Amino acid sequence: MRTYLAGPMRRIPLFNFPAFDRAANDLRARGFHVISPADLDRAAGFDPKRLPKDWDWGTLPDGFELRHAAKRDLDALLSCEAIHLLPGWEGSKGANAELAVAHWIGLKVFDYEPVESAKCPDCHGTGKIPDCNYQDYSDCHCGAKPC
Repeated sequence: MRTYLAGPMRRIPLFNFPAFDRAANDLRARGFHVISPADLDRAAGFDPKRLPKDWDWGTLPDGFELRHAAKRDLDALLSCEAIHLLPGWEGSKGANAELAVAHWIGLKVFDYEPVESAKCPDCHGTGKIPDCNYQDYSDCHCGAKPC
């Protein structure tokens, strides 16, 4: 399933790229085809690691065209079947706009949770199946049934 990753970027160090990267890698490992705005920004030549360490993360650097990025991101979202929302998305104007579009066009909507925080209650802490994803029990061999 092709999914778009949405979440807060401004006012977070490195524009939250590390959280986007962790979530994208996790979702790819679960079989999703992930479209991440952090990846799209890097592909367009923007990498926040190149900014000074004392950068004001609430401001965009000169030359970063927000309208261009918004159009590119919305075009990417329109190509998806789902959207995953990173923690803190509620405080992001961009993520709220992306979620509104997702609802409008009928995408599946998921709150992103790392696998570690989504363990099956029957497996958690037992060491039986460390990668059990109790959201859909797809990796669970403990015999538990979804609620």
